[in-house]
Amino acid sequence: MSILALPKNPEPTQPKFKALYWIVFEDPLQLNADANNLLQRFILSLTYFQTSRESDRLACGPSTAANESYRIQDTLGRGLSGSPWLEGVHECQWAGILCDREKNITRLDLRDNGLNGPLPTELANIPALESINIMGNRMTGTVPSIYGSFLSISLLNLDNSELSGSIPSELVPTEVGLFDGTWLGFGSNSLSSSIPTELFQAGKGIHTFLFNDNKFTETLLAEVGALHGRRDLQVNLQGKPLRGTIPSEIGVLKGNIASLDISWTNMEGSLPEELFTECTNLLWFQASNCGLTGTISTGLQLLSKLERFDISNNNFHGAIPAQLSALMALRLFFVNGNDLSGSIPSSVCALADPTKGIFEVAADCLPMDGTGNPMVECSCCTLCCDRDAADYCLLK
Repeated sequence: MSILALPKNPEPTQPKFKALYWIVFEDPLQLNADANNLLQRFILSLTYFQTSRESDRLACGPSTAANESYRIQDTLGRGLSGSPWLEGVHECQWAGILCDREKNITRLDLRDNGLNGPLPTELANIPALESINIMGNRMTGTVPSIYGSFLSISLLNLDNSELSGSIPSELVPTEVGLFDGTWLGFGSNSLSSSIPTELFQAGKGIHTFLFNDNKFTETLLAEVGALHGRRDLQVNLQGKPLRGTIPSEIGVLKGNIASLDISWTNMEGSLPEELFTECTNLLWFQASNCGLTGTISTGLQLLSKLERFDISNNNFHGAIPAQLSALMALRLFFVNGNDLSGSIPSSVCALADPTKGIFEVAADCLPMDGTGNPMVECSCCTLCCDRDAADYCLLK
């Protein structure tokens, strides 16, 4: 059945019926059946009718004084301004739409736009589409399996919505399709089950994995090592239900991984030595509020590009390594809420340089129970805590 065909006995309240009716009877452009842009214009109008009531949309609908100046900010901050949707101009001029020179839609940016309803499956029928950003809306239902058929997508950002179910197996990378791109964002939804291991084992170009704050129960799989060969990787698995240990195979990523966030998970065990000896281009490591144990490796000093190191509120013990002078890029060092002892090394305090931006250090440097000695001595901490007093902290 053609995407433009209606099923038998269509309901006038159905989004597809509304979109076709608008195209045929109400669209000011009144396109011919052989118009090159008929299909993409129909799909956008269907997206309009399917994802919200007209009164809820911030950028769609005929012109009104309230929305004529509406402006959508893109990821580069330049702003994707345009006409309200269903306006009598080419759809490439509608807000949040970017097209190539042939007026084929290449980008859809409707973040934080008051959308609600299921994700339109028909978006997969826009052949030149390279980027979809629908984060920060109230999208419901499941992730359509047909999204695995995108030909040239480079960004799929569905963060901060109300999606449920599992990540469909059809999204697994193929020779062509969704994951020839660089950004995959499913964070802050209600997705469950496990993260398909094939996502880590295949695909030519995923660089950013955002699975944080969902209901996944699987560990950070040993298959994460299959991501080697991709540069500037960012992996965000923040979200409490995740459990397991950090595998030593993470060392296979070597200098390719730039950011790893497993905060607020149920991850346990110690940090593998390979994290320090092999992942030498790591910029951010965030693992607060987990169940991690062990000591802080002296190998930490090998991460010379590290900017953020946060292992607060875990079960680490022992002394903080004294020789960390190689961490010249360090701007945040949080080790509070552990069983550490000794002092914050002078080599860390020496990095406090206001000309380089904010410098934050947090440790258990308050007197225990308000009367005893601190667990950790610190002359440069911006935040002093007392673990024995329910993680009570004071700004210095």
